[in-house]
Amino acid sequence: MAKIERVEDCPFYGRVPKDRLENMRFRRFLLEKGYEDRDAAQEIWIMCARDPLFWINTFVWTFEPRAEDAQTETRLPFITWEFQDPTIINLYAAVGIEDRIIDKSRDMAATWMMLLVILHQWLFLKYRTFRMASRVESLVDKRDDLDALLPKLDYVMKWLPSWMKPEMPLGSRTHLHMANLERGNTIEGGSTTSDMFRGGRCTCAMLDEAQMYPDGGFGVFKATGDTANSRFINGTCGDPGNVFDEKVMDPSWASRRIELDWTLHPLKRPGLYEWKNNELILHDKPYWRNQLRLAGRDWTVPDEELAAAVYPHYNFVCDGWLRSPWFDWRESRAGSRMEMEQEVRRNRAASQGAFYPGDLVMRIKMDDCLPPRYVGSLAYDPETLAPVEFIEDPYGPLKLWCELEGGRPVPGRYVMGNDVASVSQERQAGASVSASVIFSGETGEQAAEWADHNLEPQEVARNAIALGRWFSTEGGDNALMVYECNGPGLLFGSVVLEYNYMPLYMRRRAGRIGEPATSVPGFHATGPLKQTAHGRFRMGLREGKCTIRSIDMVNEMPAFRYSAGTVEHAASKQTRDPSGARHNHGDRTSAGVFAWEGTRDGIEIKERRAVSDPAKAKPNCWAYRAKVREEEARRAAEKKRWVNRAG
Repeated sequence: MAKIERVEDCPFYGRVPKDRLENMRFRRFLLEKGYEDRDAAQEIWIMCARDPLFWINTFVWTFEPRAEDAQTETRLPFITWEFQDPTIINLYAAVGIEDRIIDKSRDMAATWMMLLVILHQWLFLKYRTFRMASRVESLVDKRDDLDALLPKLDYVMKWLPSWMKPEMPLGSRTHLHMANLERGNTIEGGSTTSDMFRGGRCTCAMLDEAQMYPDGGFGVFKATGDTANSRFINGTCGDPGNVFDEKVMDPSWASRRIELDWTLHPLKRPGLYEWKNNELILHDKPYWRNQLRLAGRDWTVPDEELAAAVYPHYNFVCDGWLRSPWFDWRESRAGSRMEMEQEVRRNRAASQGAFYPGDLVMRIKMDDCLPPRYVGSLAYDPETLAPVEFIEDPYGPLKLWCELEGGRPVPGRYVMGNDVASVSQERQAGASVSASVIFSGETGEQAAEWADHNLEPQEVARNAIALGRWFSTEGGDNALMVYECNGPGLLFGSVVLEYNYMPLYMRRRAGRIGEPATSVPGFHATGPLKQTAHGRFRMGLREGKCTIRSIDMVNEMPAFRYSAGTVEHAASKQTRDPSGARHNHGDRTSAGVFAWEGTRDGIEIKERRAVSDPAKAKPNCWAYRAKVREEEARRAAEKKRWVNRAG
């Protein structure tokens, strides 16, 4: 059977009429041919097996209970819309090969499309095993409830001709189970738990309404990782802190993401308009001309005058977003503006309690974010951590928005913020990264971003030291380093101090009674201090003093929320972090917050001064320990040279 990867690869779909009346006649013609002639039935069966779009548009019926009146037929022929054809083929080509995640507005028939792809392979191919899940078991299988997944398949099977359906002996259709014994195929439903489908193997797993799974869906996602090579993950934008939203915003999932926005729907997009730069823009001029005609007004006005002619006769909403008469009607029925932002517009920046407002996030995306000039990695000496060279690599962890001169960033004053994640199973699966963000200390513009999820905090520190030495002034001064000193940052900081990296961001710590306050390295990001730091960062973005270039950082920002006197990334409540730091997400944004702490208002860079005589330094102070480490390193190097000479 020929491989289908594009709509153009479907050999028979082009013969199907899409007009509803003509389509019904074509369906009747095929049914009659199949029942009259056994050979014709076999030929039609083969055509359907080779072409899923042909099969859907000629034999599949769907159920639409939202009837306009009591006489409206609720059983409708499934005639695909234009946007559904490439979506169905995209899903079909991914079965058994690769994951697909569907980021959609409500009511885009995404569930039906996934089900039909699975049912087609269950009917016509051999030895396929599928798994299905939704947020609760009753939405997977509940007798005669067409809101559930398996009953939807039962409904499609009910209206297929007998010569197309397999024999269904007793036991082939039971609760959460559907078997095609003739082809050796099964569909199994599952109860939505964190260990769902862990023990089995299948061709493809379908995870419907993934944004509403318990524990944010992180357990389900982990359990199904080895169950199947392909998963269909379907959901709608909701409250942050779930694996669905994380993967939708993850740039590494871009090739696996399918976006179904309401503006693609042929029943919702008519009359599309927007208010932009104090001007009404009509994207569907034929619709608005027809409205003028129906109102008995002059509908022949030139295009440039059409908006002015229509404006007095419709209550246009001028909020800067794409809208349509359907959208305006739907908004009038919504319980809140939040409902529209999340479930229709897919606006993740509009989550309730979001610390970074949606308008700010959108403005940064549109005005400030840029693709990096360079992508790669920084090679450095493993012993001295001196930077050696920048190696370009499209999949490298380091992104640069600055110019390079002689293989190094343009000399200047830079500030580097570091957020360190612990090594855990969740992080290794991509849930969290360690990140370094570098701002220009002179302009507040982002110069670089480094992110990796495979390194221990100590290795992250070594990389940060090399990076800080690479971003230096003309005089050779390193970038000011700001790091979080709690959680995994303790291990990070120990390496930074071991290598005597300077300059470091210092914080004031009160002494005991009768002792003066002291300065200690690192930023203690807990409670009110964390909220204050995020507030300063937000203010810098509002005032245009801070400029973010990374779209990955901006995509993390909507999930930060007010929480018990501080600011938390919503997913931190879902992630089991063995360090106890509870900040395993929003890592790039956190690193940016720390970098801004060292950048804002031209903060003075405080360097530690070396103590020439260790005897003058107090025991156990930083300077004393630094000199001791230097002396131990000198002796070790001397011993190494002596051993080499002796050998």
